[in-house]
Amino acid sequence: TTSFQISLITPTASPASIGAVGDSCTQDFIIVPGGGQTAGATTNYDRFCGSLLVHTAGSTGQTIKAKKMPFQVGVNFDSTELDEDNPAGTEWSKGFYLYYTQTAC
Repeated sequence: TTSFQISLITPTASPASIGAVGDSCTQDFIIVPGGGQTAGATTNYDRFCGSLLVHTAGSTGQTIKAKKMPFQVGVNFDSTELDEDNPAGTEWSKGFYLYYTQTAC
């Protein structure tokens, strides 16, 4: 199982593991303002989607860091879920759960 699977997944029997950020996330995504590889970097993004949570588009899950205060997480689901009959009853946008910690800045 996976703990993050939101949109951007090609509906096949074995979908590829891929994560995307920013403007690549147009349907379902979570929002972590200023999220990225390091807190406060200029290359950070707000939107994250795919079958992996990543700070840089790719195929390996990554930790997201943010420095914006107050810390917030937003969710955008647009009701255009992709369901596939093969395998029967497969939901391609399954949702997510997050584990987070706060550290002193």
